[in-house]
Amino acid sequence: MANLILPMWFIEGLAQYQAEEWHSLKEMVLRDEAQRQEIMSEGSLGAFYFFEGWGRTSGYYQSDSLVRYIFDHYGRDKIAKILAHLRRRPLFQFSTEFVLASDELSFYPTSHFLSFNQTLEEILGKDSFLLYSEWREWIRERYKGKEDFYDDSLKEGEPLTYQGRRNQHPVFSPSGDVLAFASNRGYDYAIFDLYLMDINSKEV
Repeated sequence: MANLILPMWFIEGLAQYQAEEWHSLKEMVLRDEAQRQEIMSEGSLGAFYFFEGWGRTSGYYQSDSLVRYIFDHYGRDKIAKILAHLRRRPLFQFSTEFVLASDELSFYPTSHFLSFNQTLEEILGKDSFLLYSEWREWIRERYKGKEDFYDDSLKEGEPLTYQGRRNQHPVFSPSGDVLAFASNRGYDYAIFDLYLMDINSKEV
């Protein structure tokens, strides 16, 4: 049911918030994307799980930031109130439309899904798009004017491998000539194997 009424940024952002602290990698990625004007649109952030590789990871980080924005700017009680409000409402809701035709007033029952936007409006006073726009502007202002400082310290390296959507957890051998890492090369996004790479020849 959650996927029917809740955007991905809310589901996964809340999970990220509960699972771990905001750390330097998330800060670095968000700062870089803000300065490159690559913050996801509201629509993309609501369905980022369909992206591949780094686009999906970025969606998790941006969602974490948006949920933390709600906590920090609207109060720690607001998320609980949003969830409680959704829990009290039925998945399908019914209302009545009034139609005036031939000088007669008619009543028609209509049904619709529980609205996440309606819940946000009642708890925060604004819908998802306005909340997203407010957060995006806050992100841009937060990193505005810091481009030169970070550009001077930026050092771009050469990738050791181009295979696999995710290559992570690198560890050097004591001698420094072999690199062990986990990669999902040849697999789905979530399946990994352990690999050894010769640093000099780049052979795996």
